[in-house]
Amino acid sequence: MRMLSGIFLLIPLILSACATSLENPYSSQATDLSLHATKIEPILKVNQDLWANRDQLESLRAFIESQRVILKSPNRKEKDFVLMARAYFIMGEYFSDSTALKIDFFGEAANWSEMAIYQNPDYSRTLKSPRPESALSTLRKRNMEGLYWHALALYRWADLKGVGTALKYRSRIQNMMEKVSQLAPNYFFGGPHRFFGSYFGQMPGFNEEDLALSRKHFEKALRAGPDFFGNHVSFAEIYGKKVDNRSLVKKHLEIAARGDARQIPEFKPEQLLEQRRAKKLLKGEIP
Repeated sequence: MRMLSGIFLLIPLILSACATSLENPYSSQATDLSLHATKIEPILKVNQDLWANRDQLESLRAFIESQRVILKSPNRKEKDFVLMARAYFIMGEYFSDSTALKIDFFGEAANWSEMAIYQNPDYSRTLKSPRPESALSTLRKRNMEGLYWHALALYRWADLKGVGTALKYRSRIQNMMEKVSQLAPNYFFGGPHRFFGSYFGQMPGFNEEDLALSRKHFEKALRAGPDFFGNHVSFAEIYGKKVDNRSLVKKHLEIAARGDARQIPEFKPEQLLEQRRAKKLLKGEIP
């Protein structure tokens, strides 16, 4: 998780820069009944190769375009929405330099991951009930991936939208990620702990209590995923820089920069992307 300028959270994309909430344009997306399984199967096979090379921009772009077709199919699954959310998150996190593009990409990631959660009918129904705040209680471990990427993307989107939006949705995002922590604390190599390490490490000012919590969560993430470069880069870039511990920063960035991305084959693309960032940080190419 990258350095965030403020505090954080939710809502739409491709809206005007002054908008502070996000309406999901895909919530009423109709299925295309002509896209039966035999038509979708060849696309799924192509997408597997494209996804395996998601550290390459052109491959990731092609994946997003063909995944749109899959998500109109009546045979679409929750995991298909999650993959689309992850694809857009990668676009915003690693392949975008402008704030406007990042806002758009993280907003897309938030919307598609929300669609993943909507696949739980109890969640969708509760959102429309007199007590929508209880919707989180309907989610189960099988919904955890969608919830994780939804919370993370909203966090990134709202932070870029400004302090007002970040503060507005702060408790909502925190509740979402705490729910993920309950369901699967070690998901994505300690992702919830990596999130909270960043969350507490980026509070305004220099609060010893927040920084202690930040380090505690980063250390838990590192125990959950010692070979995942993202844990080392985030620990160095966020906590290490905040406390001005140059030896810690150098140590963990070098672990990522010099590590073998093939150690976690399924997530080699993420490893390569984090490794590139670690090398740039060591060279001072990223402030």
